[in-house]
Amino acid sequence: MVESLAIWKTLAAEFGEGLGFRATGVLYLARREAEMAEFEAWLAHARAHGLDTVMQSGAQVRAAISGAAAPWLGGLLTPSDARAEPWVAVPLLAEGAARRGAVIVENCAVRRLDRAAGRICGVITEAGRVACDQVVVAGGGVVVLAAARRGGGHSAAIGAGLGGGDRTDGRGLCRQCGG
Repeated sequence: MVESLAIWKTLAAEFGEGLGFRATGVLYLARREAEMAEFEAWLAHARAHGLDTVMQSGAQVRAAISGAAAPWLGGLLTPSDARAEPWVAVPLLAEGAARRGAVIVENCAVRRLDRAAGRICGVITEAGRVACDQVVVAGGGVVVLAAARRGGGHSAAIGAGLGGGDRTDGRGLCRQCGG
């Protein structure tokens, strides 16, 4: 989370308020002692990763959430946690990536990664080959066959060319690996 937060802050500085990034914090609430014990156990993990997570008493929770109907015993608060709405952020990030030379292909399944000499030199899609030297696997609700074949697990989309621009020789062959 710490690294992700730093990246999002950099993106927010570049794209401005339109990105929709907000550092709002997050508060997990507990009604039972068992839940509080789970929070306590997780607190050590949070601290080990540099998070500013703290336990909250019932009084602190009631002060933070005026009019809360549930009898909250306490909670776990991470003030630095943040969020961005995907339907706002993703189009802006895609535009920024495209300005930097990314090739973004939507509604086109990737069948496999094209590799030569142990390096990525393209992706094979249902519409043909896209030459690239970098691939971004973006998670989502659908599993991509290419990611599964490469041991990538649950991945939804593979976008080719991020950060590298067009590296083809004009015939769709990678100048670096000839593929």
